[in-house]
Amino acid sequence: RTQLQSGLHNGLQTIAEDCANTLNERFETAISKSNRLISNKLAYSKLDPKKPREWSSIFYQIAAATPLSEGWFLAVPEKRKKEFRVFDYKKPSRYRKNTGTIGLFRENTNLGNELKSSLANTLEEYNSIQDYAQNRWASAVDSNIVFSYDRTFNKDLLIGYPVFYRNTDSLTAIVFSQVNDWYFENVFLQEFFLREFWTGGEERSGLQKRHLQFGLISNNGDRLLFNSVAYSENNFEHLAKLTDLGSSLSDLTVGVGFRDARVAEVADSIYQRNFYLIVGLFILSFILFVLIFVSAIR
Repeated sequence: RTQLQSGLHNGLQTIAEDCANTLNERFETAISKSNRLISNKLAYSKLDPKKPREWSSIFYQIAAATPLSEGWFLAVPEKRKKEFRVFDYKKPSRYRKNTGTIGLFRENTNLGNELKSSLANTLEEYNSIQDYAQNRWASAVDSNIVFSYDRTFNKDLLIGYPVFYRNTDSLTAIVFSQVNDWYFENVFLQEFFLREFWTGGEERSGLQKRHLQFGLISNNGDRLLFNSVAYSENNFEHLAKLTDLGSSLSDLTVGVGFRDARVAEVADSIYQRNFYLIVGLFILSFILFVLIFVSAIR
């Protein structure tokens, strides 16, 4: 029983970590796609904060190809000042009316001002924005900068990517992608888990995935974003925090367990099944031996 439980625990932990790593990679790829497209278009032009309407066409073209991003923020360095001007761009959609503010950059929005305040805190230990840019991204393993805000109805995750002007290598702006919570939870996660980690019959680490239950937990376990088994208890005995894996998905944890069973119960079931099988084979072998012995004597 001890060896069975140890083997099952190791297998589930491997699956949880594999799932967390793969989810992080898929998410980073989806976010970095829009950031790369934007940075390539902005890297050849100096952004003029006095003309934010000219930026809208760039983001409008990219919006359709990046459903995971609900909008973007442009943090443009102020000349001769150690601060940023932050502009908010909300992506046009069929759920929003095409007003004068949708699809255009706006300044002094609530979330934009919070982002501006967070950037000001990160600049305190640097002499200038250029000094901040060179020291922050020169030797950084991950080029993203992440800010997370707990709001009344949802949680905003802003993932920033630096844009450098190609001619002078100076920091042009920091582009922050705002994650679309609804699309992330109801589309992105559903497709990821159902296609990649919950296809019946396939095996991973010797365990059949149709016997497993997957979930994604946020905010230290107080909210379940995804559960592969509807109306089931959260039998997640093994967890893998994405924050421990260097992920942009802060406070998210992947949970893996058996469907409607604990590891100890599964181990006992396997042990009893194997025990009865061995006993049955032993009895059958003994009967065959007796029959052969009687036949030989006759």
